[in-house]
Formats: sequence, structure tokens, C-alpha cells
Amino acid sequence: MQSSDEVLSSKLATTAATINHSILLDSEVQQARTLLSDAENTLSELNEALKVLAARRDGQEELIRKYRIALAPHKRLAPELLSEIFLHCLSTTCSYSTLIPPKKTDAPWVLGQVCAGWRAISRADPRLWCPTKMSIYDRPPRHLARACELLPPVAKLSVTFTGPAALVTVALIPYLWRIQDLTLRMGIAGYDELFQSVSPEDFVTLQSADFCVIDGASEDITLRWERPGGIFSLASRLRQLKIETAGGFPISKLGIPLGKITSLNISGVRELTSSTQAIFSTLRDCHWLESLDVSFSPHDLDPIENTLYLPRLQSLGVRNHLPSLFMKSSIWDNLSSLNLLSVLSLDSCTLSIILRQSVNLVELHCQCPERGAVTSLTRDLPLPSLRKLSLKNVVDTWLFDSLIVPSLRELLIQSTQVPLNPPAIRNLLVCSGTKLSLFWFQSTHPQKTISPTDLRDLLDAIPTAVHFEDTHSLLDDAILKDISSGALLPQLEFLRCWPETQEAFLDTVEARVRCAPGSPQPNRTLQQAFGVSQIGVRVPHLTSASYLRLGKLRMREGLVCSLYPSLAIWDEYQD
Repeated sequence: MQSSDEVLSSKLATTAATINHSILLDSEVQQARTLLSDAENTLSELNEALKVLAARRDGQEELIRKYRIALAPHKRLAPELLSEIFLHCLSTTCSYSTLIPPKKTDAPWVLGQVCAGWRAISRADPRLWCPTKMSIYDRPPRHLARACELLPPVAKLSVTFTGPAALVTVALIPYLWRIQDLTLRMGIAGYDELFQSVSPEDFVTLQSADFCVIDGASEDITLRWERPGGIFSLASRLRQLKIETAGGFPISKLGIPLGKITSLNISGVRELTSSTQAIFSTLRDCHWLESLDVSFSPHDLDPIENTLYLPRLQSLGVRNHLPSLFMKSSIWDNLSSLNLLSVLSLDSCTLSIILRQSVNLVELHCQCPERGAVTSLTRDLPLPSLRKLSLKNVVDTWLFDSLIVPSLRELLIQSTQVPLNPPAIRNLLVCSGTKLSLFWFQSTHPQKTISPTDLRDLLDAIPTAVHFEDTHSLLDDAILKDISSGALLPQLEFLRCWPETQEAFLDTVEARVRCAPGSPQPNRTLQQAFGVSQIGVRVPHLTSASYLRLGKLRMREGLVCSLYPSLAIWDEYQD
């Protein structure tokens, strides 16, 4: 049997709480107030108990979180593996940085905000820090100071200074200790101020130096007083050196560690180019040299030395004259790149000997002088490893008739004297069994258009070409039609040519963008197309229809395309 309190509690929870006209008796009101007070006390006790339980729950959650952190798999990763993971955080759109201070949300800066361990790993790996390049000419000196403050020691800092001599001591010298790559474009007064104000400790981190005297003066850069051993005596990391000046440059007095230099370009130093003996005296100490660019005077006598020992030389550039001592040395055996620029003393016999000794050549660049002595070469001259052949002002077919280049992939020809010779080039490619991927030709020679038959035969000999560029030869509508169908140049991705008509060029581009079906070989999608004209030839104005078709190709197809752009100057091929 229920007690009176239970009966009243049931009444309060049902009829009295849900029916508006249910009114309690006077005797029930006091009893109901007592029940309400008891219920409020019970609720308060439960809330206190919940607070205790919630605190215990939060404590257990925090303990579980710490346990999980302690057992996290990434904490057991070696620093080397973490560095490899960090590499995947880097942006692939930029190979260098110019933003100081940087965006804190970009890697590798954001990695250093996670913890001290990650910060130490990220700041110790030079692969995570792309070279930071800046110029004192267009940036105030405070940016260089900020870069020295923020960048870790392993980050490479490249600085180009083109300011006046008055800024040398303020904007450059205080930060030399932090610069790895230094490019100077100053007058003689700037170099005089620099060399008199610095100390050997300022160049401890220097790895690459490029010194250029921009005022063109023929005076020598002088040292008013010399430091023991030279100001570069502590530059033990210096590996690349380039000097360009119309006057003298005190190389021997600066203490440059020539024995550690791997790349040397002294073709622009007057005191050296006028003295073959001075050049060989400099090269005598360069036993680690891998790349050399040098200029010899054709009016100077051969040096007294009878040997030249450069066992690691792989790239050689020679200008104006080739001393006989070079021919007697063993430098040709290991060469992978050879650049001959207007060598007046080069005759057919000498060039044949050079090429026969340079069997490991991968790149050959040859610029013939206007009055060259090379008229022919021996037949069947093999260069089995040659992949890039660059020729300038080759006035005859002697080179094409002699070489055998089965590995050739890039052929670049520039000329101011003769037009393109398709039969000679085709003979070189066919006889060598070459699978050419890049063909580039440009000439300023004002001569009538090449025979369409010869040009078609040349294009038919390079079916593997991905890049074709010729702004001197007129491509008629028939040739463009075969290109659009894939009968010619089926692998083409880049096209720059002189089309006969606007319509034929646009028809070709549209067909190749959509990969025309039924072609003899699988077509690649055309990525870039430029219709230009021979230098000096007036081009017609674009019609409204051509403008509309160009717009659709750019917007709808996403193609980099233009027709009849400005071509008023000589173009140099960009590697």
C-alpha cells in the first residue's frame, strides 16, 4: 500500500503537472513543497557527483592522449626518414625563393613550428631550403640582413650586387660571411673598395663567384696594399669562378684557391687572353677543374710549358685560338662537352684530330669564324655518345657529310650566312640512324624559300621529333596538311614555323590538339604552337576568323598558341 507521500508525488507528476484546472488542496501544498525541496537537494548531489566523474573522465582522456603520443609510430622514425618525408611537403612550382620574410605557412618554415626536434631536422637538411636569390639593386639592404637572420646555415643564399661603390661597405660587406653565391656587377671603383675593405674571414662560406666590370674601362683593378696569402685565402669552399673585365684582374694577388676550383671562366680577362703563358700558369694549379672556358690570343706565342694536366676536365670552351699545347695534351679523352667559338687557327686536320680523340663527347658546339680554314673532314668520323650538336655559321656541308652520330637527340643550327640545307642534314640523320627529338634552325640569310620537296624529305627523316622550330623555311599548305594528319612529325609537341597561310596553320594546330585519328603512328597532343615569319618579311594582318579560332584554342583547349608574333631580333635557343 502506497504512502501519502508516494500518492502525492504521483499526483504532482501526472495530473497536477499536466492539467491546468487540477488544483492541490491546502493540506497538500505544504507536503508538495517538502517534496520539491528534497528533489532539489538530490539533484544538487547528483551534479556534484557528475563533476567528480567528469574530472576523472577528462583526466583519463588526457592520460590516453599522452600514452598515444608516447606510442606514436612517427616518433620512432629516424631523422633521415623524416627528412625524406619533409621533402614531399615542398612546393614543386619554384626552384628558388625571393620572399624574405617568408610565408609562415609554407614548408619548410611551418615544419619548424611543430616541435624542437622537427625544427632541428628541417634546419639541418639543405635539400629542404631552395636557394634564396636577391639583388641589392632592386631590394633595400634590410632584406639581406633579414635573410641572414632567418635562414639556417645550410640554406643557400645567392646575391647579385649591382650598386654603386658607395654602397659596398654598407649593403654588401657586412653580410659576405653568409653568402654562398656572389655575383658582382660593379665598376672598377667598387672592386677597389671591396678588395681593400674585406678580410679573408668574409669569404669562408663562398662557393661561387662571378665578377664583372660593367663600366667597360680598360684600367686594371689594383690592390693598394696586399694581405698575407690574399683575401680569398680562407675561401676553401670556392668551386666556381667567372671573371669578365676589359682590364686587368689581380688573380694571382687575391689568393684564389685554384687547386679547388671545379669551374673556371676566364675568357673575359684581358691580361690573360693576351698572354697564353699567363693562362697556362693559372691552369697549372687547377687539378680539380671540370669545366673551363678560356680565350687565347692568335697573335701570342705558345707557352714554355710542354704539358697540361687536367685529368678531371669534362667541359671545355675555347675562343679565338687553339694553342698547339692543347693538341698534345690528354684533355680530350674525358671531355663530354666541347665548345669551339670562332677559333681562327682551326683547320680541317686539327678538327679531325680533336673529334677522333673526343670519343666521349655528349655535346658539341661549334661556331665557325667568317674566314675559317675548315673546308672538309675525313669520312666516317664517329661520335657514338653525342646527343646534342649545335652549329653556328657552318658555311658548307663538310660536317654533315663526315659525322656519324647514332645517339644524336638535339640538332640546333644558327646562321647569318647560308640558308638551311635539308639534303645534307637528312643525309646525316639517315646515315647515322638517328632518332632526333629536337630540331631548331634560324637564319637571317635573305634567300628564296627552300624547295618544298627537300623540306618534306627532311621532316620525313625525323619522325621522332617532339620539338620542331624553323622560322626561315616556308611550310606550304600541303606540308602543314601532312603534319595535321600525322603523316609528318607524328610525335610533335612543340611547333614554331613560318606557315604559308593562316588557315592552314590553324587547321594543323586544331587537328593535332585533338589527336587526329587514323595517323600512321600514335600522335602526341600538341602543347605549344607558334606561327611566325622569316625575319624581314612582312606578315599579313590576322583576320577576324583567325582571332576567333586562336581564342578558342587558348581558352577551350588550353593551348599555348600565337600567330605572327613580333620577331624583330635574333632569337637564341634557350636550354
